[in-house]
Amino acid sequence: MAASRFACLLLAILTTGGVALANGAESTTAEFAARYYATGLQEPLLQIRAGSQIVTTCQSRFRSKCSKRHREAAARAGLTLEYLDALTLFPGRLASDPTAPLGKYTQVVTALDETNEAILRDASNYDRALFARYGAALSACPPDNPNEYRAALLSLEHSHLRMFGVDSDDKRARALQSIADEEAALAKNFSDLMPEDCMAARQLGELLMTMISAKLVHWSVEATSSPNPDATRGIANEFLFQAATELELIVNPEKRERLETIAQRMNEGKRVEPVAEKSGLSLHW
Repeated sequence: MAASRFACLLLAILTTGGVALANGAESTTAEFAARYYATGLQEPLLQIRAGSQIVTTCQSRFRSKCSKRHREAAARAGLTLEYLDALTLFPGRLASDPTAPLGKYTQVVTALDETNEAILRDASNYDRALFARYGAALSACPPDNPNEYRAALLSLEHSHLRMFGVDSDDKRARALQSIADEEAALAKNFSDLMPEDCMAARQLGELLMTMISAKLVHWSVEATSSPNPDATRGIANEFLFQAATELELIVNPEKRERLETIAQRMNEGKRVEPVAEKSGLSLHW
């Protein structure tokens, strides 16, 4: 169910992704904005790649010892890796084979646990980078009601901190200050940009903030409960793939058909249904 839901989310973006900004901006301007927000996304995608490679050992040398969940995840990992390979905006590859040191199944479990922690860490870092980059664009080419935009952005930042377990006032203050410092440094670069580039960065940032808002709904001040750790990791992974897909389609629109084909295979040819609930996917282990 979760894997099917994940594929549906990707297919929904592949149907409309990259269209809104491309229709309203020159291709070079749209590409500038996409590359601006792509910075920092490579790192968590590499961690997902590592986890997918590690869990594939449950299809081969450790199949008889792996848990049912890991064997099922291993069966899906090939398509995850294929999808990552098709994201040419993010061409990075691992420097070494993460499966090479694994001599027994207990090491697989440990490696996956460590990779899951690294994914959440890098996903958190990417969220914060997005907040800083969007904030810089917001300052450089403000809308008519900047205070409302700022309040909404700060609310997202607080929801993000709740999602990633930043639970003390001191840690929250330091995290928010770090985002503000990064934003200030980035804002200096906007003085050299053409106005249309600045506007494209702000508009794409607004789209990404809408996407991240959907991700963070369970950690808003109105939420009555939070997802468990597996679901939290799944929700974080979903957003990484959604953002990567959106940015890929802006820079390389010719990739749409290839990505859609892979996503359809993930969905096993089932008709895409509207996703009514953000239940979270533990992708993929």
